[in-house]
Amino acid sequence: MQEPITIRLDVTRRPGGTFYARCAQVPGLHVIGESLAALQSTAAVAVKDLFKRNRGLDVEVAPREEPTELRVHVLGH
Repeated sequence: MQEPITIRLDVTRRPGGTFYARCAQVPGLHVIGESLAALQSTAAVAVKDLFKRNRGLDVEVAPREEPTELRVHVLGH
């Protein structure tokens, strides 16, 4: 079984208070949220979709205590 991958989001706060994140580990990931929790939730959905589209992998994405991190488990490999 493959070890989980920790994804670290590069988060910045935009004028007006929203948060923006991207991630070099996941090409194409660009998400925004009204809070860090909302950002993490949106990023989890996007990471799952991007792993499927870009790598053909089904993954399970779980939040970590740190709001700028996600844990990715590859399924079926």
